[in-house]
Amino acid sequence: MDEKELHDKGVLATNEKVVFQTTQRRVKKDIHPTSIIVTDKQIIIRSPKLGGAKVSAFGYGRLQNVKIKKKFFTSSIEIKTMTDKVDVGGLPKDSGSGILRAMRSVM
Repeated sequence: MDEKELHDKGVLATNEKVVFQTTQRRVKKDIHPTSIIVTDKQIIIRSPKLGGAKVSAFGYGRLQNVKIKKKFFTSSIEIKTMTDKVDVGGLPKDSGSGILRAMRSVM
């Protein structure tokens, strides 16, 4: 998804800029791959479902821990806040490092 489409769907605020974006590999989740969008204000995890999408947003102030695990062909991310824990696996191998670099550049 491009930035304009994310704004049109209401996923991003009008003054929010996308810093990094990645999507699960098709090997992990064939039909509806999850997307991770890192903006200058938050991390958004968008999981398409039949008839819509589940969108979780985590502002940088809410984050307690972010773990990146690299495997041979893929990487995964685990995000913890006081109330939530989200795991997304099956990301392209260099996406984990890209997410961390993007987060550090805006924090």
